[in-house]
Order: sequence, then C-alpha cells, then structure tokens
Amino acid sequence: MLSKASIVKALLAASVLALAWPGVLRVSAAPDGESSPKSSELQLISNLLETAFDAYVDEDYDRAVTHFQRVLQLNPRDKTAQKGLKQSQKMLKNKNAIFQQNEKDRLKAARKFASKEKWLEALDEIASVLAVSANSREALEIQNEIAALCRERMSDAKAPPGNEMIYQGLIHYMNKRYEEAIKIWREAAALRPEDFKIVIYMERAKQTLRQGEKYETLVLGPKRAAAHFSTGNFEAAAEIWRKILQYQPDNKQAIEWLDKIKKESAGAGKETLIGELYDHGLELFQKEKYAESLAKWNGILEIDPNNEVAKGYVERIQAKGVTKAATTTPKDPAPPAPVTTIPTDESRRKEEAQMHYTRGSLNYAEGKLDEAIKEWREALRIYPAHAPSIKMLDKISGGKKP
Repeated sequence: MLSKASIVKALLAASVLALAWPGVLRVSAAPDGESSPKSSELQLISNLLETAFDAYVDEDYDRAVTHFQRVLQLNPRDKTAQKGLKQSQKMLKNKNAIFQQNEKDRLKAARKFASKEKWLEALDEIASVLAVSANSREALEIQNEIAALCRERMSDAKAPPGNEMIYQGLIHYMNKRYEEAIKIWREAAALRPEDFKIVIYMERAKQTLRQGEKYETLVLGPKRAAAHFSTGNFEAAAEIWRKILQYQPDNKQAIEWLDKIKKESAGAGKETLIGELYDHGLELFQKEKYAESLAKWNGILEIDPNNEVAKGYVERIQAKGVTKAATTTPKDPAPPAPVTTIPTDESRRKEEAQMHYTRGSLNYAEGKLDEAIKEWREALRIYPAHAPSIKMLDKISGGKKP
C-alpha cells in the first residue's frame, strides 16, 4: 500500500508526464499470451516506480532514469516506465544543457576576472563551478594558473613590503582557508595601510566565511543537533538551535526543539539528582547513620513522591526508631570578593581602532572621504597610537598633522 505522500508525488509526476493514472501507481499488465509477473515481482516493480517518481519530482533525473530502466528490465512492455524514462531523459538532457552553459559562462567570467587581476572574483567563479563539477578540467586549469602566478609573485624580491603576504592570502582563500587568509591580510594591511585592495580582500573573505557558517548552520545544523540530542548532549544541541535562530528568528523547528531540550534537560537533571541522593542515602544507611540517610531519602521523595525505593528506606529507618532526619547547619556566606579595577585592555582598544580604520578605508575606496576621515579620527580617539590611521590622515592633510 502506498503512503499518502507517495500517491501525491505520483500524481504530481503523472501530471507532468501527462500520464492518465487513476490516482495510484500501477504496473502494466502483461499482453495476452505472455506469462504475468509474479506477485513478488509486481511489488518490486511498484517500489521501483515509486522511487523513480520520487526522484523525478525531486528533479533527480539521473536516479529517475536508473529506476525506470530497472522496471523495463523486469517488464519491457511497461507503458508507465517507458513514458517515464523518455520524459526523464528529456529533462536530464535539458538540465545538463543548462548546467553546461552556466559552467561555460562562469569559466569565461573567471578568465576575464583573472586577466584584470580581480583574483577573488575569479576564484569565486571557479569555486562555484567546482562545487557542482569537482573534476571540471578547465576550472582546475584556471585555478592552477592563478596559484602558479601567486607563487611567482610571492618570490619577487623587488616587490614592496607585504607583497608576499597578499599572495599567500590569495592561496589560502583559494583553498577555502578563509580565517588564515584574513589573518595574513591583516598583517599585510599593517605594512601597507594605503593599499585598500587588502582591506577589500579581508572584507570579502569575512563575508564568504559568514556565508559558509550560515550554510553549515542552516543546512547541516539540524542533523547535528539531533545527533547531539540522541546522545544526551543537550547543551551542544541547544547551542546549534540557538545559532539557527540567530539567522532565522521565526524558525519553528528550532523553537520547538529548544522547548523539548529544556524539558528533557530538566528531567535529566532530576534523574541525576535522584541518583546522587540514592547513592549517598544508601551509603549512610550501610554505615548506620540513619538520621543522615533519612534526609537523603526524604530529598528523593520531594522530587519524586512516588519513588518506591525511597519510601521503602524511609519505612525501614523509621522502624529503627529514627523519625527525624538530620539537618545541616548552613555555613556562613562567604564574604564578598573585593572590588578590583579591571585594567584597560590595550589589545581590545587596538582591535576596535582597527575596525574603524577598516571602515574608513572602505569608505575611502568608495570615494566617501568625509566618512573615511570620521572613522579614522574615531580610531585615533580610541587608540591614539594607531599608526595606519595616523598615516592616512597625514596623507590626506598633505603632510600636516590632522
């Protein structure tokens, strides 16, 4: 019996294929004079057709073709499979043609960008091709050409300071090591603060890194969170769902899972506490410290009033004439920690100043001089010794102090 979802998929595919179906998948009967397929074979054909139409609706035409062909191996006269195979092959051909044209356009753009030394744009086009066609010969050739050029320029002894770092960063970017690229470009920017291209490189790498993190979180995150939950690692699961909500605040699945994790965590916490009280209560009972043991069993009953084990030990202790649980004298609260003045974090101020410097550099590159000056002055307000900002303001003011 097909599921409702399978029937809906079959009907949708049938309408696309223009097949006149009564609403459920059926296997074509054998012509007169030929032996009919066995029931087990009919079930296999039905399953293969269902899988083929699932693949077709999901636009996985390769898989659809494979399963329609398997049906025809079992029953070459199956009209449904014949029509399905023909339509799937047609759609696959169209899909491949579109992909090949897109790939051709992207590779053409990559070569054009590389010729103008727009390295990141070229590398991004190549990456988009390789993401779909990992063995694209032309994409790999262009990538290798750019890598060879980068290594050549890294070894140029006559190049200005920071040149080696710039091209080393490009190689990191090419290999998707974006954090390493950002780090080395930041060092290069300190040596060449007037080179706004480096600042743009850093911002592009940060954006790419954020996009990769977003994909990891939204696409792969739910499965990873479910795996953590199944092993009892509730905090790790909750962290992933909270991160998903940062990107999608209205994600119902994340909200529901966080509520579920909260309830499960509370239950797990109670079980852990009961386990600890049980161990201590039993140990104290065996040492004949009945009053202290009674306190532990009563503690369990406060959490779980129906706990039969705790009830049993309470009765056994009371039978020994102990009816009052031991209490512990609360300790005096610890004196408040002395208030200390936290010293100024110089590295934090440097980092904040660098952030304003970067903003100013981007504004300057876009021709927004007033905004650039404002950001650089803010950098100096936060960290007066910030050399790149001093240098740029000095350059703009024609050598005069800003």
